[in-house]
Amino acid sequence: LTDVVLTDDLAGSATLTSGDDGDLVLEVGETWIYTASYAATQSDIDLGTDLVNTASVSTTEVAGPIEDSATTTISQSG
Repeated sequence: LTDVVLTDDLAGSATLTSGDDGDLVLEVGETWIYTASYAATQSDIDLGTDLVNTASVSTTEVAGPIEDSATTTISQSG
């Protein structure tokens, strides 16, 4: 796959950190690893609801984007 773009709904962009052999083509047998960071805000904590993060990947060769999400529990203590 070429023109692979990964976005993160909380962090915005994500950075490819490993897995590519240097040609920017996602090939059979490669596993690309991305990193992104998001610092929970006081507003996130005040809401007291789980933080749901969705990452999506798109490429011109596959209909999409394809998404997946993860949930982090926000606990309030006081």
